[in-house]
Amino acid sequence: MASEEPRQPSPARPPPPTHLPGEVALTKEKEFEKCYHEAYKFIDQGITLLTQGSHAQASVILQKGLSLIDNALAIKVESFDCSAEKIQQYVEMQMKMRCTREGTKYYE
Repeated sequence: MASEEPRQPSPARPPPPTHLPGEVALTKEKEFEKCYHEAYKFIDQGITLLTQGSHAQASVILQKGLSLIDNALAIKVESFDCSAEKIQQYVEMQMKMRCTREGTKYYE
């Protein structure tokens, strides 16, 4: 009778990746900039739709832009790990967003 050696347990599986291969995780700064640019893309589209008389569509698009503005305004840009000049630029971007937010209250 041949004796069998005990089987070694398989090694544990590694955790799934947090992002896809080739995908680079965004820094806080890049995430803020992306949110800012996407917000204004939607706001611009909404204004264009308003001028064309498509008020219902414009309202939906403007809401998307305003939601992105709210997300960007919730970010504490002062805590970013970058130069003072860059932080000042981000602060000014947030000031612009606050003005945009104030000017579009009607569409909420």
